[in-house]
Amino acid sequence: MLCCGFCCGNMSKRDYKVATMDGIELEPLGGEKMDKDKDKDNEKQTNGVTFGGESSGGRQTRNGVAVCSQKRALLVAGVVLGSLLLTALIIAYAGPSTDCSCARKLPTGLQTDTENVTEPFNPIATNGEPFPWLNMTLPTNARPMRYMVTIHPNLTTLDVKGQVTIDLFIEKETQFIVLHIQDLNVTEKAIVPMGNKGNAIKIVKFLEYPPRQQLYIELKDKLRKKSNYTLNLRWYSKLNPEPEGFYVDQYESSNGLERLLAATVFRPNGARKAFPCFDEPHIRAPFRVSVFRDRFHIETYLFNMATAALDIDAIQGWDSIINGTSHDGNNEDFYIQKTAAIFSMLHTAIGEDRFRSCLGGFLKLNRFKTAEPLDLWNICTKKANGAKNIKDMMSLWTHQSGFPLLTVTKLGNSVTISQKPFKPAEFLAIHDDTYDGNNYNKTTANSTTASTTTTTAAPTTPSTKHKPPQQMKWIFPITYVTDINNNTETLWMQNVDLTFNVPESVKWIKVNARQSGYYRVLYNDDNWANIIEDLSNDPDKFTGEDRLGLLSDAFTLCHANLLPCEITMNLIQYLPSETNWGPMALSLRHLEKWRRILKYSECFLMLSEFIKMKLSTVIEKIGWSDEGDEATRLMRPEVLLASVLWEDIDSISKSKNLLNQFLYYNGTAIPPNLREVVYTGSILSGEYIFWQHCWERFVTLQRNSDSYVERMQLLRALGRTKDAWLQNRLLSHVTMLPTAEVVQVLQAIAGTPTGGAMACRFLQAKWFELESRMGQGTLAFAKVISAITQYGATKFDYDELKSLVHRFGRGPGMGILNMTLSSVASNVEWVARSQPSLYKWVESNLHSH
Repeated sequence: MLCCGFCCGNMSKRDYKVATMDGIELEPLGGEKMDKDKDKDNEKQTNGVTFGGESSGGRQTRNGVAVCSQKRALLVAGVVLGSLLLTALIIAYAGPSTDCSCARKLPTGLQTDTENVTEPFNPIATNGEPFPWLNMTLPTNARPMRYMVTIHPNLTTLDVKGQVTIDLFIEKETQFIVLHIQDLNVTEKAIVPMGNKGNAIKIVKFLEYPPRQQLYIELKDKLRKKSNYTLNLRWYSKLNPEPEGFYVDQYESSNGLERLLAATVFRPNGARKAFPCFDEPHIRAPFRVSVFRDRFHIETYLFNMATAALDIDAIQGWDSIINGTSHDGNNEDFYIQKTAAIFSMLHTAIGEDRFRSCLGGFLKLNRFKTAEPLDLWNICTKKANGAKNIKDMMSLWTHQSGFPLLTVTKLGNSVTISQKPFKPAEFLAIHDDTYDGNNYNKTTANSTTASTTTTTAAPTTPSTKHKPPQQMKWIFPITYVTDINNNTETLWMQNVDLTFNVPESVKWIKVNARQSGYYRVLYNDDNWANIIEDLSNDPDKFTGEDRLGLLSDAFTLCHANLLPCEITMNLIQYLPSETNWGPMALSLRHLEKWRRILKYSECFLMLSEFIKMKLSTVIEKIGWSDEGDEATRLMRPEVLLASVLWEDIDSISKSKNLLNQFLYYNGTAIPPNLREVVYTGSILSGEYIFWQHCWERFVTLQRNSDSYVERMQLLRALGRTKDAWLQNRLLSHVTMLPTAEVVQVLQAIAGTPTGGAMACRFLQAKWFELESRMGQGTLAFAKVISAITQYGATKFDYDELKSLVHRFGRGPGMGILNMTLSSVASNVEWVARSQPSLYKWVESNLHSH
């Protein structure tokens, strides 16, 4: 026992005993002469318990303290230190017992990213052979210096074809290369000395190990140290549905339809999903990516951007590009589209080679610096050798709002072209001093609201109209073709009208050849008639771009009351012969707008019969099977959806049968391209079971946060039912949905004959709930209001919308409501002016073709 060291000093001499441990004597503290009274007291205090043992003899004392020898003290200290060291070693090396049956076991369902190092690692490649490379990290024998990647996605089939060229530097002599690859199917491979100096080196092994996403390439000959080689790989894959690597996503187009796009997200380990590469953080190299799309897709996309911007510009008349970029962003898409269209016009003005040279020089000159548009215009002017004043041209286009309307008059062989700012015909059906044809005067509106409950302001007199500032005429190239010469001719429009001659045999002239310019074209009646005649007899006499341009001009000018609707109706007579997706989709988009606007009009039933007859002819050619060339596969869902929306009985019946076969008779799955057609047609059949199936399908997808595109298709289809009870049931769930889904539902319901008034009542009843959730004056709340009201076509609709604008208050969403109010005003004016002539034309032509 070790003495505590505190009580031993009070012991009597006879009580001394030396405490020992393993033969080591530890002396008690105290002296020889102790007070006997203290000894007795101590014995009483310890209740008969004594500490220590008998003394071995006298000890020298120093001031009453027992003293041990130096040798013994060193011995004691050594023992203590040794004990401490032994304890530390036991703690460090003992470890937990491995005899327990649960040792080193993982909980059920837990997975790790590391292999079990206690077992031999024998990876097997996809072809069944052993995979030679055993490390998780790549070897350091080869280093990439540069990647050149070419990718060709197909947004219809979601297939991807790709090729990568990797310039390699060999750090150490080697006979193999290991890199990363994931979900890519390599079809061709080759490795050659850089610069193609010599023949390709034979590849003897080409193995893939998916668990580590590694690709092993073994060569017949060794790659020499400090040498350069080029590795070429070609592959095919599918666009990834998840946002990793090269993936497919969706966006909402200007007409509210969901479109697909391809994008890249290179998170850690993500690049290997897009192309084969050395995908580790410390192995870095520059790369160049070229994305190819079929010319058909690129041109159609650019044309759609230009026509969409022109349509918006015609209705809204937003500010110039320069001023518009400082807005709050609710019109960002419009300015992007308009900028793209203006750059396309610049491309036409200076030519392909100069255009590329200008952009390249601009980027190189201003690398790592800020730049102004003027810097680019100056470069373009120099590249054009001063022959054209590109600087003045582009400054006008970017600083001046709106766009020109060209009036083309062909009389005999003489052609005159004049320009003026595009503006719809003067409004006669709406007299409102808060609305000037392009803008809603919020100040007047708010003051009116504060002072009176009247929703319609006082009529405007000519003297009170605000005169806009004088606009300068635009400078731009004009391109044209004729019926006897399809080679594009170019003229420059300046501050004066153009007059020129064409051969006597020319029947028609088509301005804005291949739709390269940002302007609308209005022809005289004879020129329109000759264009329509040739288009009906031989559509291919016009390029697909020119057919799209003619249709776009005709519909927009008609809606602006600048072109008689009879000319537009005569023009679309040729549509059953159209084989190009672009012109067909554009026409159906405008006709869908007519369907919503005219749903309560006198001419609606006859017009719908005419449209259904035209569409049935197209359907006979393209059928319902998801097959054919790319243009046909793109056009088919547009035509079929239009057919069911115009309530063609055969198309609705076919849709119902397809869904019925799939649900109850193990039929073929509905192709993704035709889902919205089948869902909508089945619901329009009026049978409850199909509506209920679509609702349950939507709930399942929503619960799993799955398939955004299909969820939107289902919501639109559910809202298109003609059953008011089902529409009301759907509305009861609306406030719980995200804003994008709320917009889809309300827009679909408002587009039906029974749902317009119901959607408006819903908005009034749920106003405070929606405003509280989305925020007062926000873009989201404005989109909800616009979804319900944008296709109004009566004076009552206009006044009701204006009262909602008053109630909405100020905020970033006012821009959207301003445009919606403009649209409704245009709708009211167009219906008032055009419905009688449209009725007369349809009545005369319904059964004549």
